Amino acid sequence: MALDEAHRQEILRLATDFPAVWQDPRTPARERKPMAALLLEDVTVRRGDQVTLHVRFRGGTATTLTVPRPLTAWERRRTSPAVLTTIDALLTDHTDAEVAALLNTQALTTGAGQLFTGDRVKWLRAAKGLPSLRHRLRAAHLLTAKELATALGVSYDTVKVWRRQGRLHARRCNDKGEWLYAPRTSSQSSACVSPPRRSLRPPAIPPHHEQEVQYDVSSFGIDVLACAHCGGRLRLIATLHDPAVIRKILAHLALSHSGQSPGPAPPESGAAAS
Repeated sequence: MALDEAHRQEILRLATDFPAVWQDPRTPARERKPMAALLLEDVTVRRGDQVTLHVRFRGGTATTLTVPRPLTAWERRRTSPAVLTTIDALLTDHTDAEVAALLNTQALTTGAGQLFTGDRVKWLRAAKGLPSLRHRLRAAHLLTAKELATALGVSYDTVKVWRRQGRLHARRCNDKGEWLYAPRTSSQSSACVSPPRRSLRPPAIPPHHEQEVQYDVSSFGIDVLACAHCGGRLRLIATLHDPAVIRKILAHLALSHSGQSPGPAPPESGAAAS
């Protein structure tokens, strides 16, 4: 097939403008491979932080190219260092879920382009070795509720009540609802401790009341302080002086034990024991 001068010049132009032919979308991939074989003698590739290519052409010319190393799949999904720095700063005062909410308000995303959640922040913490809010507060010598209860000499429930009343400086340390407490000085502790509870032990019976009991024993011929089961001595906890109350008690005891009507009315004073 004979070529006219116009076609010959077009072919020569294409031969001298290799990049145009290579990048032309009409050039199929199957033709690019033999085109490269016609030009290249060999290529040496060295991979490090960057990729270095030593290229030798068939005419004897050589050149060296340096290109960025392609990112792996996990590197393309890696959270940026700037976001990690922000997370580390927020963990000083916030739980994982709170950090996630703050990151989302700043339109920051994970390396995969997803919104943050508490679990994703927790995973990043573990992967990057970032201490949690709880670890940071413990490092600042904040105490658990049990530790503070022991230090103050009160119960665990008392510490929780005082926290709800605002009498203790406490901070929520995670998304589980756990709290840590600032240590208290001796003066603060004494101010925080509630007044002692009223003792359940009955007050001591005055001596003249003991005499009244002995009088009632001699009057009725019974020892009200003797236990009917073991024969031991009962402890006097109160004395009764209201005749109406005494009559009701004696009437109830008489009916519950014998089913008979109550006996004669008691004197103006009486006693109850247990």
